Amino acid sequence: VINKCNEKAYKIINDKNPDLEDKEEVAKAVGTGAVIFGALINSRIKDIVFSYDKVLNFDGETGPYVQYTYARCCSLLNKAGEIGNYVYDNLLPQEYDLVSMLDKFPQIVISASEKYEPSFITRYAVDVASCFNKFYFDCKILGEEDNVKNFRLTLTKATQTVIKNALSLLRLKTPEKM
Repeated sequence: VINKCNEKAYKIINDKNPDLEDKEEVAKAVGTGAVIFGALINSRIKDIVFSYDKVLNFDGETGPYVQYTYARCCSLLNKAGEIGNYVYDNLLPQEYDLVSMLDKFPQIVISASEKYEPSFITRYAVDVASCFNKFYFDCKILGEEDNVKNFRLTLTKATQTVIKNALSLLRLKTPEKM
């Protein structure tokens, strides 16, 4: 199953980004991560219905979707360079939603460990990715004035950190480019 997912992930990545360096390594991280994430997304007491197409979907409640969001954060932060200081207190709803979502991470980890339920972390990672992508599409980042740009880049950095830590708890890799 893992080998087949790795092969399918390689084909998808090769189609989307043929010039990507280390395609095989990224495909292995995505394919293996898709299987693990797919197994952990549901509560431990539920049956698992496995579908290659579902677990390798880059949109939706999947490991590749969360990994791709992480890679998007990396790309944005690499383009931006150093993040400067900011004073920003007029949060847009998308910014507030993302800050609130990121703030939940410690409690999610505690709940997952107390209840031996890794699906809390997988579901949370999907929620963070979804919230970040809404923020990313609705809020201009790099073209804004420095104060707003720096705040939004800080939110991007925080999202990157939380996704990396969440996936790390699940033993999944976080490719910086996909």
